[in-house]
Order: sequence, then structure tokens, then C-alpha cells
Amino acid sequence: MDLFCKMYVPAIESGHLERFTLFTLTDKAEQDDHCARIYNKSLLYLVSHAFEKRPRIPLFRDGEPILGMAKWIQKAMKEDEQIEALFKQKSVQWVQAPNHFKEGSPSASRATSHGGFDDDAFTLKATLARVLAQSNTGASFALQRSASGLRDRRHELDQANVPQLV
Repeated sequence: MDLFCKMYVPAIESGHLERFTLFTLTDKAEQDDHCARIYNKSLLYLVSHAFEKRPRIPLFRDGEPILGMAKWIQKAMKEDEQIEALFKQKSVQWVQAPNHFKEGSPSASRATSHGGFDDDAFTLKATLARVLAQSNTGASFALQRSASGLRDRRHELDQANVPQLV
């Protein structure tokens, strides 16, 4: 959050950065995500709670604010009028995933984990629509799942008790 406030906010406010879009998971999706089932929240929760200069101290300090986490953006918008006003500008958009926007829409994303954004056709099409400044794109992608995407899919199959072919 500090880097965003120091570098991006002035660039957005001055108009040097004409459009800014931030894709994040919803806080529920962050909490439902996991790091190889070793840490049962998202990677960003782990970084915020354990790997930053100011570690989380339950009941006293809730970790280091990270721009990519919905909970920190929401908190900043409540506590900082400048951030709240920034996210109300038409040139600044925040997309929380997963959502139910139509495929091809600039705000569509079905990602449910941080490793899932690059494997999600909805997110890729939304990004392309934004780059091309279109309200919708009919593009198609031949996706190859990342290692984390394959791992998540295996986990889904395990949870569904579907026999896996070897």
C-alpha cells in the first residue's frame, strides 16, 4: 500500500497514468485460497502476516497492508479520503474475483486463487478488452494450466471423490 500511495497515486492524480485497473480476489476468496495446504489462506495473507517487516500480532496489528488484498483496500478507503476519492474516479477501476460479469466484459473474472488469474479465460479477455479499450472482446485463448492451476484442479477432483486416471 505504501508503494502504491507513493508512486501510483501521484501518477493517477496528475493524469500521467490515464487508466488504472486492479484485479484482486474478494476477501472470502483470499481466505478460501491456500498455499499448498501448508498455509490455509492465500499467499498474500501469508506475506502480510508473516514475511513483512512488521509481522502480524493478533489483537494488536493485523499484518502489513498489501495493495493486492481486498481487505486492505477496503480499510484504506474507509480511513483515507484520498484513496476513497481515487477509487471513485472513472479512470480507476477495481475488479474483485470471482464475479459474475459476462465473459468478454472488461470486469469479468472467475479466478478463485492467485495462481488462477493467469489460467482464467474471463480475466484474460477482460485484460485484453481493457488494453484495446473495448467494452467486450470475443477473443479466444488456448490456455495451458500453470503448475498451481493443475494442483488446484487435482485438489478439486480429490474433493469430489472422482477417480483419477494415471
